[in-house]
Amino acid sequence: MGNAAPSSSALSARPLRLALVYDCLYPQTIGGIEHRNAQLATMLSARGHRVTLAGLGTIPAPVPGVEILSLGRSASAGPRRSGASAVRFAASMFRLPLGRFDLVEAANVPFAHLFPLALRCRVARVPLLVTWHEVWGSYWRSFSG
Repeated sequence: MGNAAPSSSALSARPLRLALVYDCLYPQTIGGIEHRNAQLATMLSARGHRVTLAGLGTIPAPVPGVEILSLGRSASAGPRRSGASAVRFAASMFRLPLGRFDLVEAANVPFAHLFPLALRCRVARVPLLVTWHEVWGSYWRSFSG
C-alpha cells in the first residue's frame, strides 16, 4: 500500500535539524518550558539530531551539540511578560532562518509569535509543531489585570 507510514528505521535514517523556539532561554530564565526545552534538546542531540534553541537573549549552549540562536535581546525581567516583549518576540520570528530546519517546535506562550511563525513556516513548507503548555481559563483576567 502506497500510503503506509514510514518505518521507525526510515524516520531515523538521517539526523533531523530541529528548532525549539521560545522567548526565554534556560538558564537565563528558569521556568518549566525553559527546563523542558533544555532537556528535550539534550535528549534529541544525544540521539544524533541537530537541535537549535532559538529565543531572546544569549547564553552558552546547555550541552555539546545544541546550538543557541539569539533572535534579539532578552525578554522583559520579572515574573510577567509585558505586551511590548510579546510583540518584540513576535517580530523576531522574521529573523528565524527557516531554511536551516526540518521542523520548528514552539510553545504557545506568549502567543503573538505564533501568527508570523505559522505564516512563515507555511510559505517555507517547514512543519510547525505548537506545544500547548497551559490553559488559564478565568484566572487570566486576575493575572493580566
